Amino acid sequence: MSAEMAALFGSTLYKNEVGEVGTKAVLKGKTHVAIFFGAAWSGSCKQFLPPLVQVYKKLTEEKGKAFEIVYVPATVPGRPPEDEASFKELMGIMPWLAVPLHRKATHKKLTRRFQVRQ
Repeated sequence: MSAEMAALFGSTLYKNEVGEVGTKAVLKGKTHVAIFFGAAWSGSCKQFLPPLVQVYKKLTEEKGKAFEIVYVPATVPGRPPEDEASFKELMGIMPWLAVPLHRKATHKKLTRRFQVRQ
């Protein structure tokens, strides 16, 4: 599955306090990968984060599930793009991976592919 994930997300993903890591290596052995589209400007995203963090920690830390989430900054027409400060702020809350902020074309491709709307 990690080769397919690298094709989807690109060769690297961002991990808070580490930086960019190889997609294939970091997703190796993961049986389930969820994609979380969000944005710092979204109130519903910020409301959804605390319960999602709880579920993520329960699955990965308490139950030892081979589960991962990948955050994708949503690229939505009419909304401002995520900036470095807001991206790092969200990554400080989210214990999972993200498509690196500088890969805007990947954000846009994934947002369109999965038909993300505001």
